[in-house]
Amino acid sequence: MSEVKKAGVFYSDGSGLAARLQELRRRHPEAHVTVITPQHHSLNELEASLADAVLEQPHAHYPIREPGRLRDLVRQIRAERFDVFVTMYPSPRLRLIASMSGARRPQCWTYESRIIPLARTLPGAVLAIAGRALKGRLSYLYWWCRVRFHRVPMPGEVDKLDRTGPRLPRR
Repeated sequence: MSEVKKAGVFYSDGSGLAARLQELRRRHPEAHVTVITPQHHSLNELEASLADAVLEQPHAHYPIREPGRLRDLVRQIRAERFDVFVTMYPSPRLRLIASMSGARRPQCWTYESRIIPLARTLPGAVLAIAGRALKGRLSYLYWWCRVRFHRVPMPGEVDKLDRTGPRLPRR
């Protein structure tokens, strides 16, 4: 028997909720599964049969510029006292919501449909997000330098290069 008694799934717009609920049910068959969804999204029959409860939210988006929305959402999630809290995608904002959920095991599905654990604390989540952003910027800088500083031969040098290698017939 699984030690997970209560699981929460934060639905953000996208497809695949039913498949992910089935996977969660397979991993934790005894858990009470609550789907947190915006009011404009109604669950289909399969999704509704896999969820024990639906917690509707008044907003579909939680922008950083409106911290009151995010605060209210986090308070409502923390009041549920989930053992496992899973987000649909590994975006930075969803990672923050998962880390602030108060769940013992915050997790998220990756784009490859794998479940990965997330940081349980807000500083840990912020550090993971900052590391991800730094990695992306360093990758961009690497490719920018490769393109910017790559030596392209001048037209006169191209003819010299052509003589050293195999020649293609000219028309």
